[in-house]
This record gives sequence, C-alpha cells and structure tokens, in this order.
Amino acid sequence: MSLEQEKQIVLKNTCEGLEKDSILEKFARKLQDGFEITLTPKEIKRLIVYMNTMKHGFSAAVPVICTGEQCPYKDKCPLGMNNNYPFGKECPIESTLIDIWYQDYIKALEVNPDNKVDTSLVGDIVFWDILEKRAIEELAKKPEILRKNVAGFQETKDGLKPIYKEEMNQIINFLEKAQRQKLKIMDALIATREAKSKDISRVVADPSTYASKLLDRARELTKKAEEMGVVEGEVIEEKENAK
Repeated sequence: MSLEQEKQIVLKNTCEGLEKDSILEKFARKLQDGFEITLTPKEIKRLIVYMNTMKHGFSAAVPVICTGEQCPYKDKCPLGMNNNYPFGKECPIESTLIDIWYQDYIKALEVNPDNKVDTSLVGDIVFWDILEKRAIEELAKKPEILRKNVAGFQETKDGLKPIYKEEMNQIINFLEKAQRQKLKIMDALIATREAKSKDISRVVADPSTYASKLLDRARELTKKAEEMGVVEGEVIEEKENAK
C-alpha cells in the first residue's frame, strides 16, 4: 500500500476525526446517511481550495478549461509560446487575474472580507471583468467596427441572393453591456456603504442633541423611580453659563 493510500480520509456525515466547523466537516454533514467518500490528501486539498474560492461567489467558477490550440483565446495566451498549455485544467491566467482583481477591489473599496453582501457584489464585478477581457481578445481578432450581416434574401434571375446590412460589431455591443453591468453593481455597492454611513451619522452628527435626549431620558427614569418609592433621587438641572 502506498503512502498516499495510507493517508486517505473517509468522509461521512458522522464527521469522525474532522475538525469542528472546518470546511471538511461542513461538507461531510451534507452527505446522505450511509454514503461515504474516500479522498487522498491531494483530492482533499483540491476540495478545500475549491470551497474556499467559491466563497467569493460564482466568479470563482469562471476560468475557462484549457483546450490548448482549440482555445478561442490562444492567440493572446502567453503559455502557448512554448506549448505550455495546462490542458484540461482551469486556465491559470484567468484564475490569477480573478484573484488579483478581487483583492484590488476589496482594497480600493475598503470592503470587509467577512461581509457576504459586499464581497458578493465585488465577485460580480470581477465576473464581468473576465467576460470583458475575453470580449476584448475576440475584438483583437475581429476589429471591424461595422460588420455586414445577412438581413434577408432577394429573388433574382440567378436565384436567391442575400441582402446585407451593416451593423455594429456585436462584440462592441457586449463591451458596452459589460460596462453598464459593472457600473450598476458598483452603484449597488456604494449604496450599501452610504446607507451604513448615514446610520452612523444620525447618531454622531449632532452630539448636543444626542446628549440632550439622554438627559431627558434620565430625568424621566428618575421621576418614575421616585414615584414608585424605589429610590430617592434628585435631577440636577443644568445651570446657565455665567455671563
């Protein structure tokens, strides 16, 4: 038996030997009764990495699977120069860009990594960033602003002939849509942050008003206590400032 086989871990929903609240434990609890999964250390690592990356949202699942020379973006791929394609694996170029762009947005927008709402919105922005990258690479291969598309057919003495109409390159239309989507998501992200800011500002914007309300409340509570005979108290009135 190989060392790899000796270290295999059996996952089942009873969670024996698994660290409490770990990724593996949470995953195992979702398994059906009586169902087991046996994983090698390499497979366990792959599972944990996948689950951790998916916490950023569905943008983590975006990287294309490398198809080598069949990839529509191979002409721009720096790995193709020496045929270093990771065939059948996730594209490491896009995976790296997703991680870099995600962290850049988190830092620039001062987003709390533990805030699921904000991080999901950031993930959505990165998703459109990746689609935008692919569209730009497509545009490099087909750079025409206007393209002739078949709008219909016309009967002639030589038979049916296509009628062409010039239309905007669909890649450019898509890039415009991607920009709109990113701006919409950014507006939503900013809106949530502004709402939080307003909630805080309501409390601290006018300290004197806030202090006055606290004093009124203290007087009210003291009066009720005296009426109930619970405590003898005296409300200290504020003296006018000396002129």
